[in-house]
Amino acid sequence: MVAKLFAHWVMNHRITSIVLIVLSAIVLGLGGINTEFSANQRDFFRADDVHLNNLVKIEDEFTSDKNILVLIEPKNKDIFSPTTLSAIREITEFGWQVPYSQRVESITNHLYTQVEGDELLVEYLFDEEVQLSTEELNTRKTYAVNKVGLEDY
Repeated sequence: MVAKLFAHWVMNHRITSIVLIVLSAIVLGLGGINTEFSANQRDFFRADDVHLNNLVKIEDEFTSDKNILVLIEPKNKDIFSPTTLSAIREITEFGWQVPYSQRVESITNHLYTQVEGDELLVEYLFDEEVQLSTEELNTRKTYAVNKVGLEDY
């Protein structure tokens, strides 16, 4: 019943309805000008909250969790091309120059372990100093694509 009356009013007062909708959108938009999003977990606690104090103690003893994620999507869609691997290697090296960085992970500095007889050979998955044969490159590509945890690099 109310919906029919409202629809009837809107149809009979189209211009007024449009003006009211536009004005409402402007007023609501103005209210959002100073709206902020905070990723700081401290904003979710009161200053005297025991959980906040526990968080501060943990961060003082260990470290706070602040991460930077850099995604690379090559134009040729081949993440394993020499050009792309070189770019990833450069970004990885730059990551170590960021103040207070404690860990920098990428597909180029991921450790690749092989077994040869009684020996374990450990090297970077895609090291610029190692020239890989086509067969070895394909083996490492398959490893990188199928390794649990490495797909997130």
